[in-house]
Amino acid sequence: MNSKNMGKALKAKIDDWCKHIDNEEIVKVIKQNVIITGGALVSMLQSEEPNDYDIYFKTKEACKKVAEYYAIKWNELHPNTARVKVG
Repeated sequence: MNSKNMGKALKAKIDDWCKHIDNEEIVKVIKQNVIITGGALVSMLQSEEPNDYDIYFKTKEACKKVAEYYAIKWNELHPNTARVKVG
């Protein structure tokens, strides 16, 4: 796969992730701050299906916002378990 097609495929993967997020602010944070690295890129260059995608954020603040979003979701879905906090 060439780099142009890789970029399209990675954008599609991020877009698919964002379809499952019900907070537009978090979607915006993800789309503006996500960096995909790791073996997925090598797999794509070799025309293989990636096993997973290593996701990093450009800023600590972006990472914290996304983590807080998922902590809230976890706590809502698991009311009888220990609370997840982002510190």
